[in-house]
Amino acid sequence: MTNDVYVREVGDHRLLGREVAQLQSGRRGTVGLILEYRTKATGKLIRSVAHMRPLDGSGREWTSDPADLQPIRPTAPDIPERARCADAGALATRGAVNPGLPASIPTAGHQRGGAHA
Repeated sequence: MTNDVYVREVGDHRLLGREVAQLQSGRRGTVGLILEYRTKATGKLIRSVAHMRPLDGSGREWTSDPADLQPIRPTAPDIPERARCADAGALATRGAVNPGLPASIPTAGHQRGGAHA
């Protein structure tokens, strides 16, 4: 590598700390570090490299282009908006006080029927 390139750690990448699969190799691991190689003159990105710790217990760490990695479990930003909000309208129309409970289950302070202490 020449002197006109610098390396920077990417601290806010969406894959950092996530369990991922590298589909080409079939390996699975946790992303521990992502580095970007950029030109000093323009700051243009040359390449990105993700460093993974294995999930299989082998101890053999490896690197990959972050674009080649797929999260094993999606997080909210990876889930389509329509799937995340599918129940919000139904819950509102049923009058659920606690969105985690069906409307037919009373929540604290909202008892149905006779006098309960």
